[in-house]
Amino acid sequence: MDKALKVGDLCKIGDQVGSVEDIGLRSLKLRTQDQNLLVVPNGLLAQMQFANSKSRKKCLINQTFSLRIETEVEQLRFVLDRVQSMLDQHPGIESGTSRIRVANFAGAAFQLSLWAYVNTCDTAQFTTIQQDVILKIAEIVAASGTRFAAPTQLTYISEDTGVDTEKPKDIARSMTEFRTGDSQAGPERTRMARGGRD
Repeated sequence: MDKALKVGDLCKIGDQVGSVEDIGLRSLKLRTQDQNLLVVPNGLLAQMQFANSKSRKKCLINQTFSLRIETEVEQLRFVLDRVQSMLDQHPGIESGTSRIRVANFAGAAFQLSLWAYVNTCDTAQFTTIQQDVILKIAEIVAASGTRFAAPTQLTYISEDTGVDTEKPKDIARSMTEFRTGDSQAGPERTRMARGGRD
């Protein structure tokens, strides 16, 4: 009744994405991307969250990539400047809203985050433009003289011999002897320990 969906619309229902093939009195039929036919009862559909992609005029490229920690600051600035210029001049990217930023230190790497809206939501056109952007970024990184960071794991090798189990026993023995010696010191030693005060 709300006419939120029409036949032919690309939408996401639950975790399934597909094209609406039929809307009946009792159910909706969705042809998923792997060509399965999903039948959703209308009563269940009314209780579910779904997204209709047909109404979108633009789609987001949200990419994260990392550069090696050895990358110099000037190389970082080169990559940021060239990628931003590429996004600003790309005919398929929305003007004025794209950005590229150093987002984080991720392990042994500089993590960069890219946001850019593509002026279409047609799947074929969107993936073509996204691929072109990624390849251009790869060219810029290569031209800067640095490289993308591979997943890394740091391992510290210690020469620690572990906990000395005898040392606490020696300390306990010394403290016992010290306390025993104080108790047997007599009045004179006790008076001296107090600084000569009675």
